[in-house]
Amino acid sequence: WTKRFTDLVDKHVGVDGVENLLYLNVGTGSHCFQLRERLDEKVAIFGRCEDEDILHIARDKAAAVNADVDFSTLRFDDDAFDVVLADASFVKPGDVAGFVGETVRVTKNGGKAAFFFLSSGSFGEVFSLLWEVLFNEDLGDHGHAAEAMISEIPTVERVEEIAKNAGLVNIESHSAKEVFEFENGAAFI
Repeated sequence: WTKRFTDLVDKHVGVDGVENLLYLNVGTGSHCFQLRERLDEKVAIFGRCEDEDILHIARDKAAAVNADVDFSTLRFDDDAFDVVLADASFVKPGDVAGFVGETVRVTKNGGKAAFFFLSSGSFGEVFSLLWEVLFNEDLGDHGHAAEAMISEIPTVERVEEIAKNAGLVNIESHSAKEVFEFENGAAFI
């Protein structure tokens, strides 16, 4: 999934000419390494990992490919970064507002903050299919659980509202439809 999001980020978020960049929920750093190759060596790149296990993997990968990316689990200072890229794809829907607020908090005034996530319009079809399978197979309350997941995911409009309430201006939204084809139902499941 991450590659689909990072392609959108690369296409729509300019990072040239920045002094420093922070990547929140960086995972094991693959996109940071790509950015490191593209950006001037003077640009400081930081990645905040979700936990200590992921941090160790990211640091080991950075050492293996000799990438100058500073991975940590630190809480960074307010207004510290020119650009903040924030992967919200695994942030619980109820925590999106707090995550956006954290992204804004560490972004310098006049800087760029970009977060990417699953929206109900961009990912709801997968859950809708799951709901239909569970319902048609008479798997009881699982269909209700899938329906709850669908309705819990924020729309793009809702996240734009959250971003505005967090103090962001000049808000742009970009989305893309992805087609996943499977040979048959068993391959999908």
